[in-house]
This record gives sequence, structure tokens and C-alpha cells, in this order.
Amino acid sequence: MNKFYFLLLSIVSTLCLAQNYSGGSGTAIDPYKISTLEDLKYLSEHSSELGKNFIQTLDIDASATATWDFNRGFYTIGGSNSFYGTYDGGGYKIIGMVVNRSSNMYGGMFASLSSSGTLKNINLVGGSFYADMYVGSLAGETLGKVINCSSSANVKASKYGGGLIAVIKGGISNCHATGKVEAGSTAGGLAASAGGGVISNCYATGNVSGSGAGGLLGGSSSNVINCYATGNVSGSGSVGGLIGSASKLVSDSYATGNVFGDHAGGLIGWMFDDVTKCYATGNVKGFALGGGSVGGLVGIIGHGFGSGSFSSISLSYSTGTVSGNGVKGGILGQSNTRQIISISNSYSRSNMPEGGSGLVGSFGQSGSSITRSYATGQLGGNTTNGGLLGSGMGTIYDRAYWDYETTGSQIADASGWTSTDGARATQAMKIQSTFVNWDFASIWSIDPLINDGYPYLKSNSGTLSTNEKVINSVAEVKIYPIPANNHVYISSEASVLKYTVSDMQGRLMNEGFPNSKKFDVDISYLNKGVYFINLVYSNGNDSKKIIRN
Repeated sequence: MNKFYFLLLSIVSTLCLAQNYSGGSGTAIDPYKISTLEDLKYLSEHSSELGKNFIQTLDIDASATATWDFNRGFYTIGGSNSFYGTYDGGGYKIIGMVVNRSSNMYGGMFASLSSSGTLKNINLVGGSFYADMYVGSLAGETLGKVINCSSSANVKASKYGGGLIAVIKGGISNCHATGKVEAGSTAGGLAASAGGGVISNCYATGNVSGSGAGGLLGGSSSNVINCYATGNVSGSGSVGGLIGSASKLVSDSYATGNVFGDHAGGLIGWMFDDVTKCYATGNVKGFALGGGSVGGLVGIIGHGFGSGSFSSISLSYSTGTVSGNGVKGGILGQSNTRQIISISNSYSRSNMPEGGSGLVGSFGQSGSSITRSYATGQLGGNTTNGGLLGSGMGTIYDRAYWDYETTGSQIADASGWTSTDGARATQAMKIQSTFVNWDFASIWSIDPLINDGYPYLKSNSGTLSTNEKVINSVAEVKIYPIPANNHVYISSEASVLKYTVSDMQGRLMNEGFPNSKKFDVDISYLNKGVYFINLVYSNGNDSKKIIRN
């Protein structure tokens, strides 16, 4: 009798609990079904559910949350507790969610995610999230897995504001955010701070403002791989088009937005590690009254703690205008003392109308080097400019060149090394034989139709990111420039019969029938952003990424 009673009680309890959702039992094989705003509300109000499994089965209109709780909006799932279950958004949308809790910490759809939790396939569309600290539209803090999530919501915080997540401690992949982010300190288009795992295959497109701001991440001690940001970034402190400050490797990534800050870099404001296969194309301006560091790619490198610290920039380039107060360089503003820097197989075409030096404003440590790299930017102002370097005694130059006609400089190093060994005229800079012992088999290439005829890097010539699908690729293709203003130039080993240009949502924007191996595509009619061009051959097709600047 007792056994029957307890069994009946268990069944009734389970049925009653399930009625609070749209189905399911909360297990991994039978997750609770979330199909209404009431389902989400129930989850946010019951901490006993935080370790369960959920799957969203429909788009949910959450705009009514704007008036909940005396206009304070949605009550963050978990509150002071972490979510440690699994929420699978199923690729469906949550539209118009609002959080407006100015005195709260951890503002977002979820407060925090534990190391055993997972958030995936969640798409937040529109809405806004405002709280005091640790504010991200998806979550305030994540230690677990975050996979294939997105948000277009705007985010505002006094400290630590991120377009998707405030603080990442567990890595994140295949996610993006497109909303505007504002924070008093530490702001990022995707996340304010990343301090664990790997950040891979992610992007952000919204404008970001705040002290220590980055187009993707405000600060990062995570490896960042295959990511990009296109929004404009502004604020005090270290500000970068991709990352405000980075203490781990950044590779295969780029930024195209304009940057305005103290230590400002087109890609990274302040860097402590290595950068490889990256580029930045936005304009960079420094405003530090006491003099900051401004670089087309990186503002400043190094911490100066102890001797022998080493950082490198390789296989990277910059093209945006560099201006404002501070030490200015086309690739790097300056490095700190006791930090040895290696710049190799890189170039800058950044103009500096107020003065600066072709590649590096200042090296702080002797033994730093510039190898197989070049500069072509126009250097203005009344200061003495170096074709490669502003100051830095003991710098090692190895097969490094600069265009003395465009830079207006006859010397490599404005600090006293006056060798002209690397000075070349514009015409010579467009001839492969000028670049002695450069690797034109695997690293560099040169084509009169690409990069105005100057050498360009094969690793940054429009090749696909690892998260972009190639269908039956049949030929090597070069696309330049990336980004472009009005035209992109395409050079293929095989004749292209047809091309189509589509936006990120797959909508057709244009098509053409070149029947040629080399041709240009007019993109002047496109809005700024990322697009895909599909190339059709006689025996297959290929898809590439293009960017309208």
C-alpha cells in the first residue's frame, strides 16, 4: 500500500511539474520543452530547475517583459545561483527580451553558467539589457560551454558589459553579437572579458564604447582564433578594434572598425603575447593628453616585468589611417622596455598625416627585429619619420623595405640608424626581385591587380575561415582587397563562369557572368558589412568571404 502511495505521489508530482512547461521531464533524453514566455518565466522563478535539461521548440515573443516587475523586466534565470543544466535553443528566436535592473549584478537571460552547464543554439533578437555589473544579453558569466549562440540586443553596464556575455571563463565557439555595447569600464562587442578556454569562430559587429573596450573582447587571457569585429570602438585606456588588451595568442582574426582611445590599435590596444595571420583596416586615433601609443594593428606591446620577455607579430598587416596624440606606427605604436619584439612577414600601408613611422613608432628594448616586412604609408607632420622605425637603438633589420616615395623618408630609423639599404622607389616595390630571399612560394604573392601591385600575404588574401563551408573547391582563388570600398579583384586558376554575391542571411545581392580567370566585381552598392561571393566553375563551385568597408 505504501509503495503504491509513493508511486502515485511521484507520478502526480511529475505531471504537475511538467504542466509548468510545454512538455518533457527535464532529462537529457526528454528535456523540458520551452515554447512560451510563461515557460521561461517559470524557469526564472524556480531555482530547483537549474540543473535540468531544456529545449526550445518555437520562437518566443518576449517583448512583454519590458513592463514586468514595475518595468524592471525579465528576472534573470538563476538570480544569485548558477545554471548547471543544458538549454538548447533549437535555433529558435527569443524576441525583444528586456532586463532593466540598474542595481543588479549578472544581468542577462541567464545570471551565470557553471562549469557543468551548456548553453547552445540560442538566438536573442532585439531587446535590451541594463544592469550594474557583469551584463551580457545571454549571461553575466559563463564557465561552461557556450556554442552557436547569437544576440542583436543592446547592452549597457557600469562595469563589464558584453554583447553576448559579460565574463567568459570556459571558452566559446561559433557565436556572434551585433548589438551596441556601452560600459563605464571593460566593454566588448561579444564579451567584456575572456579568461579561460578558447574563443573561436566568433564575431561582433556592433559599436562599443567604454574604458578598456574592444570590438570583440574588452580584455582577453584566452587564445583567440578565427574571429572578427567590424564595429567602431572608443574609450579611454587600452582600446582595440578586436580586443582592448590581450595576454594570449591572437591568430587568423581581423577588425575593420575605427578605433579611438589612449593606447589604441586597429586590432589590439595593449598586447602581451603574439599575433599571427591577422589584419586591421579601420582608422585609429589616439587622444591621450600625456601621450599614448597608436598603431595600425597594435597600440602597445609588453608589461616590462623582468628581462627577456618576447612577443611577435607575423603574417599580418594594417591599412587604416593612424593619427592623434602619442607614439605612432603603421603596425605597432611602441613596445615597453625589457620586451623584445619580432616583426616578420608583415606590412603596413597605413597613412599617418600627423607624423609617425612606417612600421613601428618605438622599440623599447634592443635586440628587437624587423624581418621580411615593408611599409608604404604616407608620413606627414613636422617630425622626423623613419621609413620603418621611429626610435629603438640596436634594432635588427633583415630584408625589410619601405617605399621612400610614398613615405617621404630616406632613412629606415629616425633614431639614428640612417641606412638606406631598404629604401626603394614605388615601381621597385612592385617587382618580386626587389624582395631578396622572401618566400613567394608559400607566404607572399605579387600581382599588379592586387594590393596596388605591392606584395600581399597569401594567408590574408580572402581565404575562408574554418567555420565557413567550401563546396567542391576546384581552384586556387585570390580576392583583394579585403575589405574593399568599391571593387574587389578576383584572380583564379580556372575560368569563373558565374558569380553571385549574397549577404550573411543568404539573400542574393548581385550576380555576373565573367567567363574569365581575372575580373573585378562592383560592390559599391552594398552597405558596409560581410558578404559571400560564390564562384561557379565548369566542374564545381567555391565560396569566399568579402567585406564592404
